[in-house]
Amino acid sequence: FIFVLYNGLSAFLGALKIDRPFLWVMALSIATIPLLAKAESWQAFTRSPVAGWMLLHLTICTVSLLWSTRSHLILDLYRGVLLDSVIALLLVLLLSSPTPVRRARAAVAACVILGSILNVYDLINPGTFSTGVGRAAGLYVNSNSSASAIGLGVILSLDLVPRKWRALFMIIAGGGVILTFSRAGILGFAFIVLVMVLTNRVSARSLVLAFATIVVCSELLIVSSTKGRRLQEIARVVVTSGVLDRLVNVSKTAQGADASAITRVEVVRRGWLLFESHPLRGAGFGATTEWTIKQSTHNIYVRQLAEFGMIGFILYPLLLYASVLGAQRGERALALMFVGFLLMNGLFSHNVLEERHYLVAYVLMAAIAWESLRREVAERTVHGRIVAN
Repeated sequence: FIFVLYNGLSAFLGALKIDRPFLWVMALSIATIPLLAKAESWQAFTRSPVAGWMLLHLTICTVSLLWSTRSHLILDLYRGVLLDSVIALLLVLLLSSPTPVRRARAAVAACVILGSILNVYDLINPGTFSTGVGRAAGLYVNSNSSASAIGLGVILSLDLVPRKWRALFMIIAGGGVILTFSRAGILGFAFIVLVMVLTNRVSARSLVLAFATIVVCSELLIVSSTKGRRLQEIARVVVTSGVLDRLVNVSKTAQGADASAITRVEVVRRGWLLFESHPLRGAGFGATTEWTIKQSTHNIYVRQLAEFGMIGFILYPLLLYASVLGAQRGERALALMFVGFLLMNGLFSHNVLEERHYLVAYVLMAAIAWESLRREVAERTVHGRIVAN
């Protein structure tokens, strides 16, 4: 279930208009039936900070729905929030013991590799998944979503990868992120690499060696391949489409190089004006989806301020705090990467509470933190008994 929910399949099916969120809920419900009889599972569920946050968020959405327009669009969005909340709560129950958590992390690692490979395929065969010229996305359809999923996947799964393979794993993941040409994704991945090196989870030397090996092998493959000209054409498309310009000059609009940057500034401005008009209670659930521009704020902080008022500003940081609450020892560095990456990501995306890989990430990180706390308590108990004897 984690593999299917995290790999972007739901986004791909959604783009084809055949995604059925209710079926995900039904499948997860069936999977959690055996856990309902276990006291341990219920204890983990009732104590889960993420479960509490999901219920709080759903309550706020429901209350703010009262002064929204309650149009068909808004009600569809609300149904989506309701189903996503149920999925997250079922995931909390599913990941209530150590074995499923370890398997979930392994599944996420597989999703990182799959996502990176599909991004290579997507760039070589434009239009397979992504609709953006010169940008890969894989099953996630959206390049920014693909980059965030791969980055989060590295954070959640790297500790399960044998140390001798970690550098190669990160280089493959980094390649997948770079091919999306997502500014937020690349910046976030650079932050992950920095923290991984500083905490000695991977060595800088091994990263350089792995990178050099892949570059040499890739060049040999291109030279000997009959598709060498095809790859040169793709590189030319990437350069001429303005994709590279968006990384080095976010304000450049010549020949349409990065009109998205202008749009982002405009939707943030409109979102802020909406907040200024309704600072206390907000403009209502979904208000940022009903203006003339076809996009929301591209910023979760501004979106929640505009829709929920002042309380909206703390909602997302509170979720991140709930996700890492209880992290001990080695998991604290993991928690730092997780929070830092997502705080940064929230500045560029308003979808961090909607897309399935984010939901899996919040619940899985909380399960990792909770397990580290349980281990710490058990070790202290044993140590206390030894000292007492």
